[in-house]
Amino acid sequence: MPNRENAYCYMRAVSAVAIVLLHTFQYAFSSFEVMGREKIMSVAVRNDMLWAVPVFVMVTGALMLAKEREFTYAKLFGSYLKKIIILLLVCTVASRALDQYFLLTEEAEGIGLFLKNSVKALLTAQGWSEFWYLYLLIAIYISLPALRAMVRGMDALDLKYILGVLFIFQSLLPFVFRLCGMEFGWYILFFSIYPFYLIAGYYIKAYGKIFGKPLWGIAVCMAVQTVLTVECFLHGLSALIQEIGLYSFPVNVLTAVFIFCFCIGWGNRKQGWIERLLLRVDPYTLDIYLIHLFLIHILVYGVKFNPYRYGIWMVFAEAAGIFLSSLIVAWVLRNILRMLKGVGGT
Repeated sequence: MPNRENAYCYMRAVSAVAIVLLHTFQYAFSSFEVMGREKIMSVAVRNDMLWAVPVFVMVTGALMLAKEREFTYAKLFGSYLKKIIILLLVCTVASRALDQYFLLTEEAEGIGLFLKNSVKALLTAQGWSEFWYLYLLIAIYISLPALRAMVRGMDALDLKYILGVLFIFQSLLPFVFRLCGMEFGWYILFFSIYPFYLIAGYYIKAYGKIFGKPLWGIAVCMAVQTVLTVECFLHGLSALIQEIGLYSFPVNVLTAVFIFCFCIGWGNRKQGWIERLLLRVDPYTLDIYLIHLFLIHILVYGVKFNPYRYGIWMVFAEAAGIFLSSLIVAWVLRNILRMLKGVGGT
């Protein structure tokens, strides 16, 4: 049966697929000597997946800022923040242990120094760079009380205004100025693009789609992103290639919004096998995000598997294998935890 709330499940599941594809290609072309057409195609695929994290953040905004959402400080500190901080701690320690004692990518430390440096890495965000998303979630959760109070006092026009301001000052103008070799000197009180994504998700959920035909928008934005990526390599536009890889790049912002709007409509359609499959994947999306990083590190630094020996198609196959393996590991770990809780409760 159609259910608009399922749209957010579809978004998270599809975004999880995209983020695995993004990181698989990122590690593949940056870890192995791939040149020419294969590198251009690989970077283009990576760049075309840059909507994944913004869509995750927009879903968070749609659900966590909603007026009907029950929210208490007890839940904030006892559930949301507690869960993410524990995950961050476990992942930081596990990733450093994997690098030092198994993959041997870093000089091994004694257990005392290892624990000390793990705490330091946790506090200074010096672990794997991909863990930045957990730090972002902590920042979002800490800000939720203020953001919820802010959006509850806004009508549709107020929300459009703040979205316009955030897009102009955190995406469009900084991009234009940096492209011209200048620093953008004007600023507003929001110092990143992520409040835009949070508020945009809330606005679209509360007031409907921003764009009427999002599928066309997705196609145009991805085509523009692909063309820009190719042009950057063909003409050596190093400044632009860095810009189009940012989550604040205007085309990436618009792509994320179009995909979010498309998925909102998707939730109103009758469920088929694809939708049912995505609903099964949805509960494990955060698990997949974290687990797939460990599998990629093992393949790249442990096995030293170079997919380009078999052609670029093998990178897609590798990504599919990593995604499925991550899902299976997540399912196994969840069931082990349930069993342990059951044993502890008896």
